Amino acid sequence: MVRSASHDGLFKATFSNVENMATELRALLSPELLSKIDLSTLSPEPELTVGDDLSSRHCDVLYSADFVGGRAFIYLLLEHQSKVDKLMAFRVLEYVVRILSRYIDQRRADKLPILPLPVVVPIVVHHSESGWTASTEVRELFSEEMQADPFLRDYIPRLKFILDDISHATDEELLSRAHDEASKVLPLVLWAMRDSRNAEVLMNSLPVWGDVMTQISASRSGRDALFGVISYLASARAELSQLQLDEIVEYAAPEAKEILMTLAEQWRQEGLEKGLEKGLEKGLKKGQRGLLMRQLALKFGEISESASARLNAASESDLSLWAERILTANSVDEVFR
Repeated sequence: MVRSASHDGLFKATFSNVENMATELRALLSPELLSKIDLSTLSPEPELTVGDDLSSRHCDVLYSADFVGGRAFIYLLLEHQSKVDKLMAFRVLEYVVRILSRYIDQRRADKLPILPLPVVVPIVVHHSESGWTASTEVRELFSEEMQADPFLRDYIPRLKFILDDISHATDEELLSRAHDEASKVLPLVLWAMRDSRNAEVLMNSLPVWGDVMTQISASRSGRDALFGVISYLASARAELSQLQLDEIVEYAAPEAKEILMTLAEQWRQEGLEKGLEKGLEKGLKKGQRGLLMRQLALKFGEISESASARLNAASESDLSLWAERILTANSVDEVFR
């Protein structure tokens, strides 16, 4: 699958919200583990800096919280390749080591005690056509003979991660994660990620999720979330037809509706046909500057001349970065920071 920045933008915009993260944990963690965490103390941590090989595959969010026994970390990772990564458990181990290494460095710099080390609870959110088929434990990457050998097994790492495989989750299962109307934002985002590869499946479930769109659009935070979801759907790989785009528009809040109509018009003008992915990407890039200008105006009002000048002078990488930031920004300055 070709990686799309919209995956990362939607994921980070959703899970950078503490309430959405708490909703995910309530739905995913066992009652025993959940009882050891004070969710009211959840706090976002700085992003983890990873190497090119790792960062090209995954998107992540890091939190800390009060656990029984002290402060600890919760690490949420999005895995959205079309093929299951058989080495995912090992990659999670690498991430956990990096988190602990940064923790140690920071404690040393602040001249604070390093030990005991904090626990890191890793969670992988996955969606693919096949669903998850690989191991969730590092030790299972070694041979059964080595695992069983009493002289060798002590040298095999035993880290495991919690898997949230939404690949084949039903609409009802996703909606059951919400405990009130506001928390329906998370199921809506997971639906968009789950069905973004298949236009037919997405459209079949649209009536259910159209009702959710209507419900969450009543609040500012809900409208912001809806803005991100439909922008993501418009640029995802479902290869929606013009009629399908028009149908989704009917469910959208006014702010989001204008953005989606703009994207749809770009596709129409470029003469992009279903299945021509390269042409689609070219058309979207060509109109990216104008689309971002319209997004800024719709969300923040009239755009200043200085902001327009920055857009006109921006590189393609700047435009991509700003397009992600607009999902969570509260001002034009935050987009351009």
